[in-house]
Amino acid sequence: MPRRNGIALEEKGHGTPLVFLHGLGMDRRIWTPFMDALAGEFRCIAVDLPGHGNSADLAATGDYEFQAVAERIHHALRQSDIADPVIIGHSMGAVVASFYAVRFSVRAVVNIDQFLDIRATAGLFQGMTDVLRGPDFPDLWRRVRASFGLEKLPVEAQQLEEKVSNPRQAIVLSYWDGLLTTAPAQYQDYIDDHIRAIRAPYTAFHGVLPTPDYKTWLGQRIPQAECIEIGVPCHFPHFVAPQTLISTLRDAGRQA
Repeated sequence: MPRRNGIALEEKGHGTPLVFLHGLGMDRRIWTPFMDALAGEFRCIAVDLPGHGNSADLAATGDYEFQAVAERIHHALRQSDIADPVIIGHSMGAVVASFYAVRFSVRAVVNIDQFLDIRATAGLFQGMTDVLRGPDFPDLWRRVRASFGLEKLPVEAQQLEEKVSNPRQAIVLSYWDGLLTTAPAQYQDYIDDHIRAIRAPYTAFHGVLPTPDYKTWLGQRIPQAECIEIGVPCHFPHFVAPQTLISTLRDAGRQA
């Protein structure tokens, strides 16, 4: 498994690059079905985020800030002669993908089920900080995972998710440091200040939108954003409607 700048990359296919970023506590293998489906047309690159899979752990909590992770991934991609990708992220990986698009050239961004209005989430988890930092972290994470609607996935996808799920407390806390230690409104300002600078085509692919006005809220920050809602409450909508995502990625790759 090649590792560039401490980042493990798995590649399949040739053509326009599609870069896949997994969610927190998972690894690049979660993208295998989609890479297999698209590698005949595109150069598909699945990334292990820092502290996940075969990628290196980082030295300091600040190294896990979104912009720092995006920069590290960019250098790894450049070392592999990968430029101007369509960048796809699931869950927290979609935040990294969004921050990547702020600073570096991309053909398009596809955000899979990561709501960018994080105020409610920040408030919720700040109320659980002691549990997150303590010995009951595994039990809390099981409850978080139980909220993902995994029972709505095909059996094969459920098995794949279970296989790759490996949340490490120290890594989760490092990625969530800002979320847990900054006032929710202030942290939202930090997110907003970055995502307002995205100029690339942007697709938000969700199971169910969090509020009736979320599409409007997102459009006020990323005017070119398109929302796709499959109508199933599940944090893995791409496994519930895989052909919808595959068509979305084909369109992004061909139109770029």
